[in-house]
Amino acid sequence: MTIHVSESLESCPSASALYYTGLQMGAVLVGTDGPSRGRLVLLGTQEVSVGRHENNSVAIDDVAASKHHCVIRSSGERFLITDLDSRNGTFVNGAQVRERVLEDNDEIRVGGSVFLFRREHKDEPQVSAIRTTDSIFLNPQKLDETLPVTDRTARGVHVLLRVSQALQVAQTVEDLERHLLQLLFEAVPAERASVVLTNGSRSIFTLNRGADRATTEDPVPLDPDISRQVFEERKAVLQREGDRSFIAAPLVCLDHVEGVLHLYSEAAFDNGHLELVSAVGSIAGVALHNLVHVEQLRREKQILEQEIRIEHDMVGDSQAMRAVHKFIARVAARESTVLIRGESGTGKELVARAIHENSPRKGKPFVAINCAALNENLLESELFGHEKGGFTSAVALKKGMFEVADGGTLFLDEIGELAPGLQAKLLRALETREFTRVGGTRSIRVNVRIVAATNRDLEAAVAAKTFRQDLYFRVNVISIILPPLREHREDIPALANHFARKFGETVKRSVSGVSEKALKALMKYDWEGGNIRELRNAIEHAAVMGVSDMILREDLPESVLEAIPSAPADWAGSYQEAVTEFKRCKVREALERAHGVITEAAKLLDVHPNYLHRLMKNLKLR
Repeated sequence: MTIHVSESLESCPSASALYYTGLQMGAVLVGTDGPSRGRLVLLGTQEVSVGRHENNSVAIDDVAASKHHCVIRSSGERFLITDLDSRNGTFVNGAQVRERVLEDNDEIRVGGSVFLFRREHKDEPQVSAIRTTDSIFLNPQKLDETLPVTDRTARGVHVLLRVSQALQVAQTVEDLERHLLQLLFEAVPAERASVVLTNGSRSIFTLNRGADRATTEDPVPLDPDISRQVFEERKAVLQREGDRSFIAAPLVCLDHVEGVLHLYSEAAFDNGHLELVSAVGSIAGVALHNLVHVEQLRREKQILEQEIRIEHDMVGDSQAMRAVHKFIARVAARESTVLIRGESGTGKELVARAIHENSPRKGKPFVAINCAALNENLLESELFGHEKGGFTSAVALKKGMFEVADGGTLFLDEIGELAPGLQAKLLRALETREFTRVGGTRSIRVNVRIVAATNRDLEAAVAAKTFRQDLYFRVNVISIILPPLREHREDIPALANHFARKFGETVKRSVSGVSEKALKALMKYDWEGGNIRELRNAIEHAAVMGVSDMILREDLPESVLEAIPSAPADWAGSYQEAVTEFKRCKVREALERAHGVITEAAKLLDVHPNYLHRLMKNLKLR
């Protein structure tokens, strides 16, 4: 048995290079972890003692090990491990043992040291390892001292120069990967090579010698111990198994491994090839990292607007909507409080969510609460939480929305509806980011961003003294007024088609879009009060009621069709318009006969008075 090691692993764990040649040996203990990591202990006919005392065959400098911890004896072809009444016990495969026959690959733990028991009966794969920073190709002085100037040396240096040029001109990650592998094919006898990126997605780009297009073949898998060396120790590794050999070299960028170069050959790689591939990996890592980052930024730039619009139903390319998108992009990265104003249904919560999703707080909680939905007492408990026993029905502690949103964004919808007493408590929480639970005495501090919304005229509310002026100034740091749908009608077709496809998937019906006649009807509708929410509901109704692959005019709700202005009297018009005009005439006739009394007119029409009120509004008869 012969072991060639450039420096003792035990005395110098960070040795620049290690070479394991084919070995034939008997049973061994291999230190894999703890103080004895890297030790190799041969087991023969002699008893092997393990412990902290220096007289042991295997002395361990570890206070967790007893002075005389355990012994390993041979018995024929078997090996027995016996614990010597050690203080912390001897463990085999995680189980404490008194005496046990060892099997191949058993894991032995003595104190903090872990050994692997191996019965050697075949040659070990040949392995070489080198730190990327120690490659002679990256150290000119070492290159001159170590290697004579040969054709191969010159070819390696030439490859490195061409790699450097490729790094400067590559525009995409795939371009760089292809150039690297093709250049390596010129310098080393590889049949297949891969670049495996490790930035979360584990993308693999593989080329065969002589090919320009990537193949679906995976790189040759590495032994787990070798993989650990590549990733954790940042070493380039050469492994030989019979006639086959392969190299794995880390693509190092600053303090992490960006990826791994894999090269496979049916012929034998040597340590000169290892040196060259290691150097390529070292100089290419930073460039690869930068290109990966640039491509990620390009993708984010391309999808950011679509992500804001589509994910949050914020569709539209009108000037008004472009201003909203620009506002979101500018305020998302800030921490300032935002006030979103606009009519009901204009998408105030969608804008709030878009601000959160494009901010550094993305991934943290987005918590929304409607300040108009609860009375003052319940709203205080919802906002700030309550202690157990804080009031009659408080049977358990409850965290409020401020606590739930810690680290994220708290959206206060309809903030203009807050009761005066709660306005003062909210003001303190906004100023200090501290509050006290209902029934509690301890002040709780949170890190939240506040986004508020209202459809009220807060300035008028301040003048009327129904809304605190100091709270108004606190929430009105940055504000935007969302345009009603009637002011950007040019976005109706895009919105309608988006909702049609969305609800087509929901109702499991193939809907390709909205017909031209239906779009004309939607464009004529005034959208007073309902805005985008009303349009969304109208398309959902049509998606449920329709049967064709398009949203047709007749699929739209009657409330929309009835409110569309009538066509000129000399024009025949469509069926729906004729029906609407007939309804208008019948309602007028009933109102005249009932002398304008709604309840009497409803009796004549045999409908509920509430329905008649709604119908009159839709028909513009008020």
